[in-house]
Amino acid sequence: MQLTPNERRVLSALHDLKRSTPPELAEGSDLNPDALMQSAFLLEEKGLAEIHESVTEIYTLTEEGREYAGIGLPERQILSHLQSCSEKVTIPDLKDKFQPAMVGISMGWLRRKKWAAIVDGVVVPACDAAPERGADEEVLKTLLEGGVLAEDAQKNALKDLIKRKLADVAERKERTIAITEEGIKLADKIADQSDIDEIVQLTSDIIRSRRWANIRAYDIHAPVPRRACAKIHPYQRLIDQMRRILLDMGFTEIKGDIVQSSFWNFDALFQPQDHPAREMQDTFYLDSEADLPAYYGKVRDVHEFGGDTGSTGWGGRWSKELSRKEVLRTHTTAITIKHLADHPDPPKKAFCIDR
Repeated sequence: MQLTPNERRVLSALHDLKRSTPPELAEGSDLNPDALMQSAFLLEEKGLAEIHESVTEIYTLTEEGREYAGIGLPERQILSHLQSCSEKVTIPDLKDKFQPAMVGISMGWLRRKKWAAIVDGVVVPACDAAPERGADEEVLKTLLEGGVLAEDAQKNALKDLIKRKLADVAERKERTIAITEEGIKLADKIADQSDIDEIVQLTSDIIRSRRWANIRAYDIHAPVPRRACAKIHPYQRLIDQMRRILLDMGFTEIKGDIVQSSFWNFDALFQPQDHPAREMQDTFYLDSEADLPAYYGKVRDVHEFGGDTGSTGWGGRWSKELSRKEVLRTHTTAITIKHLADHPDPPKKAFCIDR
């Protein structure tokens, strides 16, 4: 079984420790934590190690919880005030003495703990002496001192403290890594090779010194992920198929410049010069102009009065200057009509597939 140098280091350290935490194992294998865990997971896939993960809940006090752990919960502060007053105390009186929000929360807990009651609008303490410290107060003290909660009553009280945002809970994941029987056997076999540095990159110096004998072995039969190779786009495949069909039918494929004069792009196709149709196809005019063919007059006559076609044409004056303006062609029909004009004798079979 082929192992990387890092895998050998981790396996060798596990052979001595048998079971260890990542920090201890990282120190024993001279690897950083990330490289260590990567190698540990690879060893687990090969059945040479086992990784066990446990989740521990960590409880801490919030800033407000630490404050109340020192001065007492709000309900105990109010109870102490009630017991020290000789006169009747109402809720408005308490709000003048303490923060109103604190009073509102405390009244519910005073009734819940049976420390006080409201009689005819007066807050009356239920006892003359200070009550014993409750489970929630014991939890505050325990967490403040860094102790461990053991009793179920304390854990239930903790839930109330979390709801009151006096305590927080967080999860801490802990991992332990252990070597398997197969791992022990392989570690014994490669013990003598653990100090050999494998060569992973071949250089000319290594070839000349013949140190290539220690080159890292590669398993050429190891499974690798399949890679998606480059393929012809479906649209391009369709275009190629249509081109082949037309060529097999005897058509000739024609090409043309992407910059055409307005004469071939519009006028020769009988589009009026002052019509919105010329702006419906993302038309981009250029600063340059092109020469018109010698027979442009026939196209002009058809536009103005129909020429000898029997049509009345579009009427108005046809502009030679506008016809000469060059444009990024808006369609390939400009190529087709120019080809027909250059090859007037039928029969002609031609096609154009382009932008």
